Amino acid sequence: MTTQHYIMQQLEAIFGSSYDGIWICDGEGRILRLNPASERINNIKAQDWIGRHVSELTSEGIIDQSVTLEVLQKKRPVTIFQRARRTGKKLLVTGSPIFREDGSIDLVVTNDRDITELDNLRLRLLESQARTERFQHELLKKEAEIEASGNLVCRSSAMRQVIDTAVHVAGFNSAVLISGASGTGKSMLAQLIHQFSDRKNSSFIRVECGAIPASLFESEIFGYEKGAFTGASQNGKLGLFEMAEGGTLFLDEVAHVPLDLQHKLLRFLESGEIIRVGSTEPKKIDARVITASNISLESLVKEGKFRSDLYYRLKVVPLFLPPLKEREEDIPFLIGHFLNRLNHRFQTDKVISSPAMEVLTSYDWPGNVREVENLVERLVVMSPGQTIELSDLPDGLVEEKRLMPSLVRGQSLKQAVKEFEAQMIALAVEKYGSQAEAAKALGVSQATVTRKRR
Repeated sequence: MTTQHYIMQQLEAIFGSSYDGIWICDGEGRILRLNPASERINNIKAQDWIGRHVSELTSEGIIDQSVTLEVLQKKRPVTIFQRARRTGKKLLVTGSPIFREDGSIDLVVTNDRDITELDNLRLRLLESQARTERFQHELLKKEAEIEASGNLVCRSSAMRQVIDTAVHVAGFNSAVLISGASGTGKSMLAQLIHQFSDRKNSSFIRVECGAIPASLFESEIFGYEKGAFTGASQNGKLGLFEMAEGGTLFLDEVAHVPLDLQHKLLRFLESGEIIRVGSTEPKKIDARVITASNISLESLVKEGKFRSDLYYRLKVVPLFLPPLKEREEDIPFLIGHFLNRLNHRFQTDKVISSPAMEVLTSYDWPGNVREVENLVERLVVMSPGQTIELSDLPDGLVEEKRLMPSLVRGQSLKQAVKEFEAQMIALAVEKYGSQAEAAKALGVSQATVTRKRR
């Protein structure tokens, strides 16, 4: 076998096995050859088209446009997008001229690449990106609505998880039990669930169960008929369940519901019915029940002070609000949130100095969000200047910050000493007004103060 014959065999093998379509036309536009891939892509037979003019491919609806004709006209390589009409495939087609010595076109070689699947992937990617952008937009909008609705400022992952769950379950009518320490924002979370539910345009009735005397609890919650008892109104009275018709009834401190009346609450949760005091006729009420407790209901169940069947009916969706000491990231944002709101309320423009903010953000806040709100209001009202300084903070809070080493929070002695030095330097600079004077008072050089502050 001669070398030339071997090369021809190789070229034939490449031509026949190529996944891309290959067309060869003469300088007049007549089809000389096309490979099997071209037949597959266009659903045609090579024998039916060899010798015919390439323009017939468009006139007979095989393709929508011919790159070969453009190459013959422009006398240079051309790339276009082409549609194979019989198969619906989208093609990336490149036509390349081969010139004779006199500059005329001898052949036009065309390569057809099927990009149908690539184009579909591109479209799916664009759709996915659009959905992601819409989702992010809705998420940002939802977060803005949540923060605008009250004091539920969340930056910590723990709080975000609670908020996300609350917003998700808002669309269902299931009972929700919110637990957490006093002041963590349980009533705010209940209002958030109501706000994002389809009941948002109806009443949200909050009941502080611990504030209702046990002797009046039944008549207050379930209402009474006229003449039901001595001193009762002659017109009877709507109960809080009836007032929440179509909306949400929030039973705060649900642990204080008298044990002998818990069966009536259970009855409503199971049947949606209440019975007024002095009546024997059940009444259907459409109200969602959300409860909250800062006491462990599970412990009360074990002690026989709370019905276990009621507990499990209330706990269909349990939500736990962690205390502020477990979500430290939220503290500066909560302080800023309340400061902005109070500035607007009192027409002030107060700011908090860095040393004061450092003390506030490192405080454990046993009273949680409620304590933050109350203290920020106190500082706005009581501080004499526009800037709330370290000296404006309550003495006990500042002393705790000064005297409590970081070791208590699980840090090493080296870290505790470093933090204590930072506190001492910050206090000295604030008290004496400059780094130079602070250095004199501390008995170190100004360069040491500058370096350690940095």
